[in-house]
Amino acid sequence: MALKTCPSCGAQYGPRKKKCDCGYAFVTRSTHPLVPEPGGWVLDRYRGLPEIRPPGPFPPGQFDTVTVREYTSYEGLGFCIYSLIPANRIKDQQLRKLWSNARAAMQKVQEFIYDVRNTEV
Repeated sequence: MALKTCPSCGAQYGPRKKKCDCGYAFVTRSTHPLVPEPGGWVLDRYRGLPEIRPPGPFPPGQFDTVTVREYTSYEGLGFCIYSLIPANRIKDQQLRKLWSNARAAMQKVQEFIYDVRNTEV
């Protein structure tokens, strides 16, 4: 493991140490509002992967399969089924039925998880 040496007292620490026991700070906070604090997420641009753009506002009327695919690829399938897109807004009857069944199954899973009788002690 790489060690870092405190320039103030000469003590050595692992790479995750932020402040020496003598008070020397290995990491200083920037006063610039766009610089994240240590450990914060930054916008990463991955090479070779397509950029996913957020879908537009909900269209009026019913969703076709392409629109459902756009929302699920951005927001995630589980969130779309459970919270975002109601089944009655889906145009394709087969997809609407699958959507309703999936939401009912997810509801049963959530009820089972949060049922206090099923909690292991």
